[in-house]
Amino acid sequence: PYTYHGEHERGEVPASLIELFNEAGPVLASDFIFGGIFDRFPRLKLVVAEYEASWIPHFRFRIERIERFPGLPKIAKRARDYLRENIYIGIVNDPLAAGMRHEIGVDRIMWGSDFPHPPSTYPRTHEVLDRILAGVPADERRKIVAENVMALYDIALQPRRTLDA
Repeated sequence: PYTYHGEHERGEVPASLIELFNEAGPVLASDFIFGGIFDRFPRLKLVVAEYEASWIPHFRFRIERIERFPGLPKIAKRARDYLRENIYIGIVNDPLAAGMRHEIGVDRIMWGSDFPHPPSTYPRTHEVLDRILAGVPADERRKIVAENVMALYDIALQPRRTLDA
């Protein structure tokens, strides 16, 4: 049987890989948004990685419909606000995310190569980035490939040292 990231991390891959990519949405909706985790921990930031990002606009549409259902527990904000304020989305090689970046939130998309795992962009990382971010303005591209992760984890770039220093 196939394993995902190694047997010690996850065990056997689900019978259908589709199941793997349907894990994030139900947990986000049921537990974190409508289950009140974000209300109890409003400063909590969640990184949803390895699922790509182009599913987020449809997910937002669905949670906006769900929040109108009668009998749901009350939440402090609109469901979409939790996506905008508490959730960061990782991409590796999502060809649709750049076109949807404003709906997803340019400040919430974080690119990563996923090296050394099978979906990794290595050794064609620059080629893949050029393809999936084609037409994205330089300031938004910097956010996606560096600045968003720096802001989330409070990372400051240090000036480069020269051999003279």
